[in-house]
Amino acid sequence: MKRAIIFLPLLSAALWASGPQQVPLNFDALEKKASNTVRVDLNMSLIKLAMRWMPKDDPDTAKMAKIVSNLQGVYVRSYEFDEEGAFSPDDLEPFRKTINGSGWNCLVHARNKKTGENSDICLRQDGDKVLGLAILLTEPKKLTVVNILGAIDPSELASLEFLGIPSGL
Repeated sequence: MKRAIIFLPLLSAALWASGPQQVPLNFDALEKKASNTVRVDLNMSLIKLAMRWMPKDDPDTAKMAKIVSNLQGVYVRSYEFDEEGAFSPDDLEPFRKTINGSGWNCLVHARNKKTGENSDICLRQDGDKVLGLAILLTEPKKLTVVNILGAIDPSELASLEFLGIPSGL
């Protein structure tokens, strides 16, 4: 019994470290304040379903199929507010705590004090293998969070617009 008690936490940690991790996306309070919202929740089966709607004769379909074949989920939250100050850094703390934790490497932390625009782009990695991507974009009246689970090349993000990934990332 003692061995099982020691083994289970080690197994859980190993599984967590080797797989993708969905970041906290519970922004219900912000969603209630927002004048415009976008919420995308695509698990692996919904991604495959979305691929069925892609035109079979389009040469880009095969490329997209290859890109999404390794995805396990795509999650987007985007909120626009009528006034500045509708959200604070505290509202984003659970998200930031996760992307600054073990297994995550943040590639970009961009801050523009003049415009109030901020960007964070972080990868969840296991060695050279990318297991997920998290993006946080804030403006004075807008907040967008993207979490992609599964192997993805960040340079391929523009190709995922049909899954709800905002253009221009």
